Amino acid sequence: MFCIIKNRLLATLGLILLLCIHINAEKKIYTLYDILSYNKKTNDYRVVMDDSIINELNHKIFTTNLYPQIRLNANLPNYEKSISLTSQYDGTYKYRSRTYANSEVNLQVSQLIPWTGGTMSFTTGINRLDNLTNENKTFSYYYNIGQITIKQNVFGYNSYKWAKKQDEANKIIERIQHQQSLEKINYKLVECFFNLLMAQRRQELNKQNLILSKEIYDHAKLLFKEERLSEPDFIDTEIEYLKEKMQNNNLEIKFAQDEFNKILQLHTTDNPIAEFDDTTMVFNPLSFDINEIAEKSVEYNYSIIQDSKELDQIIQIKKIKEECSPSVTLELGGGFNSQFEKFRNAYDNKLDSRQIALTLTVPIYDGGKGKAKIAISKYQLSRIKNQYNIDRDDAKNGYIKDLLNINLIIEAINNYKNTLGLIDNQMKLIKYKIDGDRLNVEQYLRVKSEKMKAFVNYYELIKEYYMYIFKYRSLALYDLRSNKSLLAK
Repeated sequence: MFCIIKNRLLATLGLILLLCIHINAEKKIYTLYDILSYNKKTNDYRVVMDDSIINELNHKIFTTNLYPQIRLNANLPNYEKSISLTSQYDGTYKYRSRTYANSEVNLQVSQLIPWTGGTMSFTTGINRLDNLTNENKTFSYYYNIGQITIKQNVFGYNSYKWAKKQDEANKIIERIQHQQSLEKINYKLVECFFNLLMAQRRQELNKQNLILSKEIYDHAKLLFKEERLSEPDFIDTEIEYLKEKMQNNNLEIKFAQDEFNKILQLHTTDNPIAEFDDTTMVFNPLSFDINEIAEKSVEYNYSIIQDSKELDQIIQIKKIKEECSPSVTLELGGGFNSQFEKFRNAYDNKLDSRQIALTLTVPIYDGGKGKAKIAISKYQLSRIKNQYNIDRDDAKNGYIKDLLNINLIIEAINNYKNTLGLIDNQMKLIKYKIDGDRLNVEQYLRVKSEKMKAFVNYYELIKEYYMYIFKYRSLALYDLRSNKSLLAK
């Protein structure tokens, strides 16, 4: 007996606990603007911010090209034993076994010259050579006190100048795409919200229809028994009742809640509720410049990317032309060096040094490979331009179609809202007739079908309206409702 009481008590406590959990879950209500505050908590946001950091680091890497590049090289030591040809005192040559140990330390500082694309460098270093062949194991030092060298490609293109243009173009694209990516997260959140809202609204409507169809079916049974209702009409009411029973399930809303929790990084046990009061909301026509928004959408999603693609191709053509054309490189240098055996004599034998080198390289024959590469690059550039014109025109037409459709959607929303009010009045009349012991099955089925169709269309249009708003917040970085740009200046 005690065990039975204990089990019942535990079961009761379990039911109370589940009820408490259910009540707490029902309190998790989210408005449209609540979920937008979850923007920074999504995984997509973290990806966008990581991409932004990576882009900044890439630009920082490019900027370091203007900084001096300092390099220290050391060889401590380089030991070598080999047979080599040596000159004798009498002027003859003889192969002898020789053993050397060579140690050196060099410091080089190089600097890009951005205006010309050349390089200026400063080098200093010290070298010690140990002759381990003779008995005294003599050694000597060579000291490069300092040498400045300038190296410049005379007729070649300035690769740094074009790389800088490329970097600046990438900055513009990244700035716009960063803002667009944040707005795409909002678009995704809004879509998720309305998916949940529509699942809730359909569930609410299904429950209302089930209650009404049960009441009509019960009343039809009485009328049929009294032979005041035909059998086909009675069967129709029973079919409608069974259909409503099958449609009343929680699968759709469960899927919508799971997707909602997943995107917002919520607990999987949460049962979120989307709150949206459309009864007091007024959908007024929007006033914005359609052509301006379409042009912004084309610019941000096609034009700036097209400019970058063309620039990449132009740089590629310049590189190929440089490979295939004669090149002249001028190198000028000067400095001081000395040799010594003791450090106190490091500057005693100081001599100045000079270097002048003019290098000419002339490609004579490559089998036509260079010309073929240039021709391919030019065809690719032409194809990029042609495809851009096609894509731009198609996209702009699509944008204009969307923007023209927005005010039509607003008008349709208001019309369906009025229609639903009229259908609700018809439903009240049907309910009134049932209470008055009358039943028109054909009218009931027709009004119910009209309500379901109008209801679904009404909320689909509301969702479509918000999807358009947030779509162009992303595409054009423009808020159609406030008629303002979202791009920070």
